[in-house]
Amino acid sequence: MPKIPQASGLDSALAFFVRDGYEFISKECDRHQSDLFQTRLLLEKTI
Repeated sequence: MPKIPQASGLDSALAFFVRDGYEFISKECDRHQSDLFQTRLLLEKTI
């Protein structure tokens, strides 16, 4: 089973809630060339 790609940084809340909104998800999927990725939102692991 392939490893799930991870977004860089300690927390992605600022990018998600303030800077990019829901576009954050599609931008990260494009960046990782994957349909899913792992990140942290408010310090909680999120896939």
